Order: sequence, then structure tokens, then C-alpha cells
Amino acid sequence: MENVCEQCAKPVQADGDHVKCMGFCDQLVHAKCAKMNAAFLKVLRERKNLLWMCDECVKLIKMTRFKGVMSSVSCAVSSIASSHGEAVGELKQAILVNGQRIEQLSKSVSEAATTPLTSRYATAEPPKKRRREERIMGSKPLLAGTKSSTSQTVLTVSPPKKLFWLYLSRIRPTVKPEAILELVQDCVQSSGDPIKVIPLIKKDADLNAMNYISFKVGMDEKYRDIALDTGTWPHGLLFREFEGTSVKNYWAPSIPRVSPSTPRIEITPASNPPSSIIDPGPLEIGS
Repeated sequence: MENVCEQCAKPVQADGDHVKCMGFCDQLVHAKCAKMNAAFLKVLRERKNLLWMCDECVKLIKMTRFKGVMSSVSCAVSSIASSHGEAVGELKQAILVNGQRIEQLSKSVSEAATTPLTSRYATAEPPKKRRREERIMGSKPLLAGTKSSTSQTVLTVSPPKKLFWLYLSRIRPTVKPEAILELVQDCVQSSGDPIKVIPLIKKDADLNAMNYISFKVGMDEKYRDIALDTGTWPHGLLFREFEGTSVKNYWAPSIPRVSPSTPRIEITPASNPPSSIIDPGPLEIGS
């Protein structure tokens, strides 16, 4: 069959100027029909790696590439949809499990709300609080041994020494416990005997809102007389024997050792007291 031009359908001479489509059709086209000048045709023939395709084959190539891209996109979308479906399935399962738990809790709360209090706590009576001594000893009293012992392996400690407690009041809120300790040691001439000072201040109390504070002071019984003497204490300070009111709800800071260099804090009355002073009471903390 005679070769004809794909564009003009005229015969193509073997020695004429023409070009062959290297696309899908493999047809011959006149150089003039392909709008190709002689110089370009010469370059195309000299360079074997340069290929020419007709317009229709170029369209087909583009469509083929587009289909490949769309195929890759379709695969990616399918993969994402599959992963999304698995995640949605797991989320639905978790929601179902949580819904069942919420239903069980709601049922338990409803049953508890409809149960009378008397039947709910009939067998759950709270135990009575026991004192520390009862937890240790039970209900039986402790007995003391009377036999003299020379054992050096089992040693006992002496019972705690009974102290005389004094109540001091009308003291400015700025006065610290260590200053009271130094004052008591100086006034009663304690000669190094231990003295305990406990501020009678409620927990979290605002000292700035108080007119004065009080202290509970413990000392050896031998200082009772001198401690109850009005000539022992400075003017304006109120005092009397402490009557054993519990101070467990009050703050008791640790008292550091007082050195000779510690400055003295003068204790003066908040105001000039009248001739008949009324005892403010053992736990007075100011107004």
C-alpha cells in the first residue's frame, strides 16, 4: 500500500521531506503539513533521541498520564477511607462500651437514691473513737513493778515531770515566743531549768487584727510561789495559774535556744489598765 500523508492524504515520496510519528499511530506526515521547516527537520533526523508525534498521539499520551495520576489518587483515597473506616469502627466500639458503663452507674445511683437511709446504714454504724491509751493498753489498767532491779540490759525511763503552768496575757501580738522564754527565765531566775512556752493563738489567726495575745508557760513546781507573785512580772502584764484548758487547737511553734545576744523585747500594756483589772480568761486571744 502506498504511503500517504496523515494530514493531506497525498502520497509521501521516499526521498521527500516528511516525518514519522513516534506515538501510537506510526503514520507519515509531510514536513510542510506538520509545519516543520527544513532546519528543524535536519536536526530531528540528526538527533536520534528527538521524537516527533502528531497532535492526536500527543492527546492520547496526555490522557494516559492523566489516567495514571488519577489511578494513584484513587488508590490513596481508598487507603485513607479504609483507615478512616477502621478508626470509626474502633470509636463506635469505645462509645458502646462507655455507654454500657454509664448505664450501669446510673442504675447504681438510682438504686442508692431510692434506698432508705435507715436500711443503708443499719449495719454500717461508725466505730467510736478510742483514746490513744486505750488503743495501746485496752481496757485494763497498767501496773507498776516494785522490785528493785540491778539489770543493765533492760532500762526504763523516768515518768514525765509534772510542771506548773502559768497564764500570761495582755502581750502585744508582735512579741515572739523566744522573747517570752527569755522574760520568764529572767523573772523567775530559772537557773537553766527547762521552761515551755506555748502561744495561745488559733490556727491561721490574723495577728494584725488582734489587740493582744496570751501565752501558756510551763515550769518546775518549785517556781510556783515566785511565779504567782505580783512583784515578779513587769507592769501591765496580766497573769494567773493556768487552769488546764486544752490547747490542742492552738499553734505551738518550736522555740529556739536563746543566745545572750538575743535582743530583749519590752512588754508594755496595750493601754493603761483601770484600778480594778478583770481577768480576761485562760484562752483570751484578743478582740
